[in-house]
Amino acid sequence: MAMNCRTAACAAILCQIAGAAGLTVAQRETIDRITGAKGAYTAAEDVHRVTFPRTEVKVSVDRWAMHPFMGLTSWAAFTAGVHAESMVMGDLVLFADEVNPVMSAALDNGLDVTALHNHFFYDEPKVMFMHIGGHGSIDQLSGAVRQAIDKMREIRAAAAVPPAQFPGALVPAHSSITAPAIDAILGVKGQVNSGMYKMAVGRKAIMHGREIDNQMGVNTWAAFAGSDDNAFVDGDFAMLEDEVQGVLKSLRRSGINIVAIHNHMTGEQPRYVFLHYWGKGPASQLARAIRAAMDTQHKPSANNFDSDAPGALPRGWSQAMTSTGGAPKWEVVRDDSAPSKPNVLAQTSTDDTNGRFPLAILESANVKDGEVSVRCRPISGKRDQACGVAWRYRDANNYYIARGNALENNVVLYKVEGGKRTALAPKGTPEKTYGVKHPVPTGAWSRLAVSFAGNLFTVWFNGTKLFDVEDPTFAAAGKVGLWTKADSVTHFDDFSVTER
Repeated sequence: MAMNCRTAACAAILCQIAGAAGLTVAQRETIDRITGAKGAYTAAEDVHRVTFPRTEVKVSVDRWAMHPFMGLTSWAAFTAGVHAESMVMGDLVLFADEVNPVMSAALDNGLDVTALHNHFFYDEPKVMFMHIGGHGSIDQLSGAVRQAIDKMREIRAAAAVPPAQFPGALVPAHSSITAPAIDAILGVKGQVNSGMYKMAVGRKAIMHGREIDNQMGVNTWAAFAGSDDNAFVDGDFAMLEDEVQGVLKSLRRSGINIVAIHNHMTGEQPRYVFLHYWGKGPASQLARAIRAAMDTQHKPSANNFDSDAPGALPRGWSQAMTSTGGAPKWEVVRDDSAPSKPNVLAQTSTDDTNGRFPLAILESANVKDGEVSVRCRPISGKRDQACGVAWRYRDANNYYIARGNALENNVVLYKVEGGKRTALAPKGTPEKTYGVKHPVPTGAWSRLAVSFAGNLFTVWFNGTKLFDVEDPTFAAAGKVGLWTKADSVTHFDDFSVTER
C-alpha cells in the first residue's frame, strides 16, 4: 500500500521502516551551529539541508550574469544514518584555485569526494562542482563540511578574483624528460615523443559480453613534458569504486591537482571510476607521486601457469578432495589453444565416482571480499564436464563454489558445509531453484567469475551477469581455488583473484 506522507509523524514512521530514526531538533540545531548556516528541514524525507550561495564572485555564463538561484549554491544535506548516527551528501560550488585545497580539507576531515566536474560551458570565471558524502556523527560531519567551506572562504579572502593559472614558473616549451628514470620509478616501459614521456597500464573489464583492456581505454596513464627539473604531468586513473578515496588522498598528499572525477563507460563489470589529474614540479618527484597513488590500488594476483613445469602442481598450489573417490590429479599441461600460451592447469583423472570433487587451492591467497575469475575449457567427462571456482575455503569440506556444467548447460552456486554440497537459490527465485540455464560449451574457452562482498555473491559467465545469491554461512576470509567433479577433464588458465 502506498503511503502519502505529509506530516512529521508520518515521516518518522517511514524512517523507522528504513531502519533509521529521524533527525531530532537538537541534531538539526547542532548542524546549523557547527556549519554556521540556517538549514531547512524536510520532514517527509527526514533531511536537513544547509546552503552556501556563492555571491562574492560574479559569474557569467554565455555572457549572462548568473544568480546563485540558478545553480551557484553549495549545499550539504544531512539525514539519519543506519550504520552511523547520520549521513551527508552535498555539492560544493568551487573556482579552480579552490578545488584542490577544499578537496584536501574534505578528505582530511573524513568526507568522501565522489565526483568533480563542470555544469556549464562558457562560464567566466570557470566554475567546478565537487560532490561529497560521508557517514558518522552529527558533530563530525557538520565539522567536516564547515572545514571545507572555511577553506573556500579563506582562499577568496586572500584573492577576491580567482586567478587564471597555477602559480610557479612556466614549464619549458621544448621537452627533455629522461625516460629511463621515469620507467624505473613507475615500473613500466613508457613511450617517448619529442622529449615527452607517456605510459599506460591497462585494467580488465567486461562490457557487452567481451573483455576490454588498455587499448579500449580501461587504463591508468601519465604523460610528462618539460625538463627533469621543471615538468608537468597529466593523466588519468582507472579506479574500482572502493579505490577512489585512497587514490585521491595519496595524490593530494603529494600535491597533485585533481581536475575531474567521473565515469567513462556504463554497464561495465566491474564498474570503474576515472580521475584526471595535473601536477607540476621535478619529473622524478611527480613520478613518485603517481606511483604512490597506484600502489594504493588493488593488485590482482594472476596465474597463467606458463612458468610452471608440466606434469606437476604449479608452485604455491595444493590439491584436496571432498567426499569419496580416487585421489585428485591436478597438473600443469600444455594447451596450444590456451588464452595465455603455452600452459594450463588441468584435473586429468577420469575417476567417475559421483561424489568426487577435486580441488586445486592457491595457498597464498586469503580473501574475505573480492573477486575470483578463470578461463576454463571443459574437454571430456561422461558423468560431468565442470568448470568451477572456490572461495572462502576453510578446508576440503567447507567452502563456496560456483560452477558451469557443459553436460547440463547450467551455472550453479553451491556451499559445501561439513562435506555436504547444497545448491543456493538465486535471489528472487524459489528456495530450491537449481542455478540458471546457460550455455557452457565443451571444447571452447569461457570465463567464469564471482564477486563476493559480505553475504552477497554475484556470478558472471562470459561477461554476462547471471544471478546474485545471499548466504551467511562462511563470512570469514578464506583461500580460493579451482573445482571440478567426478571424471571431468577441464583446462584452466588466467586464474585471477582480487581482494577488496
